[in-house]
Order: sequence, then structure tokens, then C-alpha cells
Amino acid sequence: MRKILVPIDSTEYDYTFRAVEVAIEVASSCGGDEDPELILLHVLRSMSGLPENLMEKEKELEKRRVNGEFENIKDLCEEEGIRNVKTVIKDRNSQSKGEVDYHIIRTAQEENVDLIVIGSGRIHDGSLGGRIKKAMYGSVTEKVLHEAPCSILIARI
Repeated sequence: MRKILVPIDSTEYDYTFRAVEVAIEVASSCGGDEDPELILLHVLRSMSGLPENLMEKEKELEKRRVNGEFENIKDLCEEEGIRNVKTVIKDRNSQSKGEVDYHIIRTAQEENVDLIVIGSGRIHDGSLGGRIKKAMYGSVTEKVLHEAPCSILIARI
């Protein structure tokens, strides 16, 4: 296992933190001459519809929050002897398609990863409308599972 991609939404929600723990376990157990590379990916929230000045402020706040989470994850990795950690932030509002699953799959292709470790996801909005929306549009995890160019490990608590 040379490269492991871990999509990060927020380590406080979903099963993202569990995915991080599992990815660290997998990377720690990889033997060989080369240290595996852990690639942490975050896709910025879509901010379409916001005024330009507010959009930029919101992006900067989200980037700051995510970079803080990346640093915490790097510290965990360091404790486990994993030093080869790369961070990637993608912008949903940029050029091509903007869906999170698209950016995860695209990053896996670009980085030539061997494994994606992803949280199983869960409904943020437990209302009937939230459940219907998830049923209609599917989850990011499910879309990645069916379209990824490599193996997938789904982490649950």
C-alpha cells in the first residue's frame, strides 16, 4: 500500500474521525521499504449564491478550520510514526463539476492512490425531508464506492 486517500469533512461529524483512525492503522501496518503516503482531502462547501465578498470570507474561515483539523491529524500520524502526510483542499466552485464525490474520485485518479478510507456517512438532517433527500441523491460514500478507481475501505464506529 503506497498511497491512502482520506476524505475529510469534519472530524466532529459523520464517521470522518473513525476513517482517519482506520487509515492510520492501515498505514502503520504497511511494511516495505517505502513509507506509505497518507493524503488528506477536503472539498470546500459550495457557496454559490453568496455575494463574492462573503463567499471569500466563508472560504477562508473553512480553510482555516480544515487546516487546523489537518494539523491535528498530522500530530496523530506523527505519534504513530507516519511522517508522509499530504493535504489537499479542492474548491467545489471551481471549473469542472462541483460534487464532493467527483473531487474524491478525481483526486484518487490524479494521485494514483491504492486505497480510499472513507467514513460511512450519516444523515446530518434526521427530518423526513433530510431522509428523502439522502435517498434521492445518495450519499457521497455510496457514489465513491461505485466509481472509485481503487479499493475502498468504509469506516464505521
